[in-house]
Amino acid sequence: MCPSGNGKILFMRSNLGGKQLHYSRIGPHQSFEYNVNVLRAGTYAFSARIVTPSWKQTLLLSLNGREELINISLPFTIGKWGTTKPLNLELQGGINTFTFSRTGDCKGVTIKDFSLELMNW
Repeated sequence: MCPSGNGKILFMRSNLGGKQLHYSRIGPHQSFEYNVNVLRAGTYAFSARIVTPSWKQTLLLSLNGREELINISLPFTIGKWGTTKPLNLELQGGINTFTFSRTGDCKGVTIKDFSLELMNW
């Protein structure tokens, strides 16, 4: 991915430090992906710190190229930072590819970071 973005997906300086990803409401849908390296296989609690300015938004997640899409409900944060409810994901040890996409009538969403916590270790 281009570090500055491509029009629909923008990387911007964050007031919290570092960068944040903004998925614009304008333009055609685009996917984005991250490669995540975990030390051991297992069940991980996944969540995202996000900002949403409108109701009923979702992200779709495909893990490691699987066709099955996981629906991530995004809470309405009234334009303030909030966190998604944790989802349990089965990850393999080593590199895991997280591919995010959106469908339908999408409003803007900003993502600061993702969190993974190994369960039952």
